[in-house]
Formats: sequence, C-alpha cells, structure tokens
Amino acid sequence: MKAASSLCYRHKVKRPLLVLLSLLVLGILGCGGKPVTVTSIAVHPDLIDENTGQSVNFTATATYSDGHTAPVSVRWSSAPADWVQVNGSTATCLSPAPVVDIFGPETWDIQAELDTTDKGALYAIGGLICI
Repeated sequence: MKAASSLCYRHKVKRPLLVLLSLLVLGILGCGGKPVTVTSIAVHPDLIDENTGQSVNFTATATYSDGHTAPVSVRWSSAPADWVQVNGSTATCLSPAPVVDIFGPETWDIQAELDTTDKGALYAIGGLICI
C-alpha cells in the first residue's frame, strides 16, 4: 500500500511541473504569433518656431505593428545651415532664418533614420524655423 501512495505522490508532483514547463516553452516560442515590427517612425516636434539663442531637442517615436508606440534611438542627420548649430538631435537657433519668398523664413530640417530588418530604412523629418 505504501508503494502505491508513493507512486501517486510522484505523479502529483510531476503533473504541475509538466504544466509549468509547457507554459514556459509556449512563452518562449511566442505561441506562434507574428513578431511585432516597427511600421513607422515620427520626429517630435514635427515643426517648431524658436527664438534666436534657444535650443530644441528632437526625439523619435516608433509605431509598432501591434499599435503601440515607444521612443526609439535613431541616426540623426541634417543639411548645414548658417543660422542653426546642431549637436546630435539638438538644434540651436544662432540667428533668424533667411526669408526665401512670400511664405516667410526658410525651414531647417532634421532627419531621423531607423534601420529595420523587415522594411529596410525608415525615415522621418522634423523642422525648425528660427525667428
């Protein structure tokens, strides 16, 4: 009788352990769902007016295939401009931007680039008008 109860006890211990291992394996494999990927990026602020001597810190946000958004690290690039000093994602207005036509001052652009494995590179642009 003692041997039978010992055998039942071992099966009772193994069953929860087996369930726990199964859940762990399913969690690691992701239950076969699609992987979450970046679908787009955006630069914030997208366009801003700033006074001479003031700085703007641009940031990038990724939108993922499951709909959530999160800050993301990107490569920043921009064309040189005499009226803007750039350090990474921070731009400082050194003087008012030149007026290019009847629409007003020229907009300086900063570009964010993010390499993805499934879509190649994604780009977004932010703008600064120094006044």
